[in-house]
Amino acid sequence: MASSSTKSPPEWTIEKVIEFIELYQAHPIIWDATRKDHKNKNLLADAWRTIQQNMGMNFSIEDLKKKRESLMSTYRLYRKKISDSTRSGSSTDDIFKPNWFAYELMDRFLAPIYDKSDTVTINTEVR
Repeated sequence: MASSSTKSPPEWTIEKVIEFIELYQAHPIIWDATRKDHKNKNLLADAWRTIQQNMGMNFSIEDLKKKRESLMSTYRLYRKKISDSTRSGSSTDDIFKPNWFAYELMDRFLAPIYDKSDTVTINTEVR
């Protein structure tokens, strides 16, 4: 019987996702577009290789990038829900509170990046 040459995707347990997020956070060259080296392909590749080596070789760089996109998509969805709930003029009890296990961990380092792009400055100073 011939064996399949296709590799099955790695298993993403909650612990592995948390480990990945922590490694991802440790490499801001990947996620912080304000860094001068953010577009340096060699440094980016080095950062992804380091994450891969720490995660274990059963995770390809492609697997890691797919997981990053999935996590970022979910993170942005929750940020939008929070933003929408605060714009409606609702009380603090009505503000959406995400219960997704990865939100707080990701928000710790991504919020400043997203807050810069989301912020609209309104002068409320009374003269």
